[in-house]
Amino acid sequence: MGQVIQLPKEVLSLLEMEQIDDARQEELNKFASVISGKREEAVLGRRESGIEDVWMACEEAYLGIDDVNRSDFKNQNWAKPTTMQGGLSYDKSNQGYKGSTAFVRLTSRYVDAGHAKIAEILLPVDDKPFSFEPTPIPDLIKRKDDATPVMVNGQPVMKPALDMSGQPMTDANGQPVSAPLTISDQIKQIFEKAEESAKGAETKIYDWMVESQYASQMRKVLFDAARIGVGVLKGPFPVKSKSQSVETGEDGSVTMVIKEETKPGYLWRDPWNIFPDPACGENIQHGSYLFERDYLSRRQVIDLKGLPGYIPSQINKVLGEGPQSPKSDATRYEDGDRKKKRYEVWYYHGDITREEMNVMEAIGRDELPEEQEQIYAIVTMINDTAVRCSINPLDSGKLPYHGMPWQRRANYWAGVGVGEQIAMPQRMVNAATRNMMNNASKSSGCQIVMDKGVITPADNSWTITQDKLWHMVADAVQKDVRQAFATFEFPNRTPEMMTVIEYAFRLAEESCNIPLISQGQSGKTTPDTYGAAQLQNNNANQLLRNIGYTADDFITEPVVIMSYEWLLMDPNVPDEYKGDFKINAHGSTSLVERAIQDEALLQLGSMVADPEFGMNKKRYAEVLMKSKRLDPRTVQNTEEEQKQLDEAMQQQAQQGDPRVQGQIQVQQLRNQGDEKKETLRQSTDMEELRFKSTEADKQRAHEKEIAEMNHQTELIKLAQSSKLSLDDLKVKLAMNTQKLATQKELSPKSQVATPASEPAGRAEAGHAYEQ
Repeated sequence: MGQVIQLPKEVLSLLEMEQIDDARQEELNKFASVISGKREEAVLGRRESGIEDVWMACEEAYLGIDDVNRSDFKNQNWAKPTTMQGGLSYDKSNQGYKGSTAFVRLTSRYVDAGHAKIAEILLPVDDKPFSFEPTPIPDLIKRKDDATPVMVNGQPVMKPALDMSGQPMTDANGQPVSAPLTISDQIKQIFEKAEESAKGAETKIYDWMVESQYASQMRKVLFDAARIGVGVLKGPFPVKSKSQSVETGEDGSVTMVIKEETKPGYLWRDPWNIFPDPACGENIQHGSYLFERDYLSRRQVIDLKGLPGYIPSQINKVLGEGPQSPKSDATRYEDGDRKKKRYEVWYYHGDITREEMNVMEAIGRDELPEEQEQIYAIVTMINDTAVRCSINPLDSGKLPYHGMPWQRRANYWAGVGVGEQIAMPQRMVNAATRNMMNNASKSSGCQIVMDKGVITPADNSWTITQDKLWHMVADAVQKDVRQAFATFEFPNRTPEMMTVIEYAFRLAEESCNIPLISQGQSGKTTPDTYGAAQLQNNNANQLLRNIGYTADDFITEPVVIMSYEWLLMDPNVPDEYKGDFKINAHGSTSLVERAIQDEALLQLGSMVADPEFGMNKKRYAEVLMKSKRLDPRTVQNTEEEQKQLDEAMQQQAQQGDPRVQGQIQVQQLRNQGDEKKETLRQSTDMEELRFKSTEADKQRAHEKEIAEMNHQTELIKLAQSSKLSLDDLKVKLAMNTQKLATQKELSPKSQVATPASEPAGRAEAGHAYEQ
């Protein structure tokens, strides 16, 4: 007989734990079949919608792949089509294709530009896209100005009296002065406490987002949305977080303390691995369930046996089956051969019955009320086997997945991306470019026609080379070599093809509403004037506003609301942070508006310096720096520095520092707003009167100059009409003077000049000087 081996008790105990009776195994199999049926429904629904073909076309357009150049990528695993609908890889030489395979990556250019612009605006380094405010209480608001003293046992409650600057007041002896506490003061304290609680909750949620690198995850979501039309963010979901600290004991000993706690996390998810309920419509939150797909190696599956909630016997079953054929072959290019020799894992988020929950021994089931039949659960499946079940950490049962479309697609959760918007211009550019290249290769050479019966090459090779020698055939009928050899050229069509390419570029710009000027480039559509550029920027801002609203509606608002629900249930969060708050989750839109108003901020500088407008210079500088993507906190004073500065200014004011006195006077003028405005208005009216008087004098002088110029002009016209000029008059006067002088010398012998007329009683005309 063989030797009997007795196993240790510890090994036997583990084996007994991993054994499961047939009845429970059958129940587990039934539960898994129910989840598998929903998975098949989700996978089939997404495939039949046709969205996977659209995604694949967008992925290929971004990478620069189509059926003409697909074989250029045949040795690159990341670029192989992994779906049944993907194009076949073939060798063009076998197809006889000899044309150009150029691919102009127009899609990637616009996808990158659109994604970068939106991410820059929606994800600033110094701000958050949400805020918390206390919920207003009408009864308290009505009495916020009530000056009735608060009475206790018939006596008024006193408080320290404060001066205008907020400092405690003292009497002549230096003793503090008291004042009655009013109902208005109490309500103000309530409001201040509620405001502090709201800001505390807001800061706590923002800290969770920072720890999860929310901004970097959202950049991936925006990139997916721009490329294929939808991006998916997961969160909040439980994440184990470890923190280390050092504590010093009373005896001086130093101890390192490692604290582990569960916090909410936020993570980008690949839309290719998201399979929502086909009935969800335009928002995956409206569906009853959702599946997420992942892949694990054998080592990773074995490691699951030591984690809480996983059923060891079910994992052993999976390991015995080995990796199976995928339930969905839809995968993005970058995944390549990930599914080879890897286990396909499915995470189900949806509702199950209490009976199913008991079969799976769900984590957290003891915390649920007995009367609750429908349970919001998270089930992990590998192949067709359910290996783990846990309760949704949110009582509302909301799905921790949020899909953001780039542009709305009617009745479907995946929207229209930039890749789909410019699909036609992309094909036009490729076709025109390839035709232009093919035509250039033909038009750059010539076609040769020759008669072999007349000439023959000396080297017996018909290849055309430089300085080649040819012989005439001895018995050739045609003796003229020029008649036996001719060349022909094809016309070059580059200008015509470039016209088509430019038209396609303009169509791309108009299709996705992302102008070239927003990409830092210029073209024919770039305006030449400032007004036209401003008009084009305003039109382009419509896209920014629309995507800002979409980000708020599909990501920011549901994520913040679910994070606040987590905060209310988290025992590690102080109770003062838990209250009735109003969540303003439309910060993304405000960030877009702030970026759009960037140019207007610079024009407000002169207004801020004018005390009449009552603007705060500190807040203006903060807003201006944020519009320039700068963090104001890097240059602002700390609370301690500001406190010291205020104390120094107060001391200088008491000592009579003229600069501080001037600032105090400015503040006093601001407090006396109406009087200052009236003084400035009167001063402005006087200046306006002086200005109008001066302008009237200038106008009269100008009119006088115009009249004088008109007078001179009329004289010149008169002189021109008489055909007399100043030079002509001088010449005639000189001639007459010379004639008269000559006549005086010759008189009375002869007459040189003939007078214009003869006086009465004198000699006849022409005989005045005769003797």
